[in-house]
Amino acid sequence: MPPKLKFFVIGALGICSVLSAPASAIVRRNDVSDTRYRVDPQAIPALADLPYEGHGTLIAPAWVVTAAHAVRYMKDHPKDWFVTINGKRRAVARIILYPGYE
Repeated sequence: MPPKLKFFVIGALGICSVLSAPASAIVRRNDVSDTRYRVDPQAIPALADLPYEGHGTLIAPAWVVTAAHAVRYMKDHPKDWFVTINGKRRAVARIILYPGYE
């Protein structure tokens, strides 16, 4: 490959990699109140609020799916086995972690 073409290809790949990089954060404006970003939980009835700032999604009448790290602490504290869905506190009967999750 001629040196000029090689330089062009390397430069083009570098530009493409920078332009295609995913965003690493959610951007919020400092001049807008946080209340503008909040949604009433009743507007999303499938949202399950977990203790310790965790959230999940109601996928069936008795099943909530969430990230394993959101329930790891709950698993060791039975008094915290509850979720809040549409403003109502519901007991959790069982926590199933992905096999091998540490």
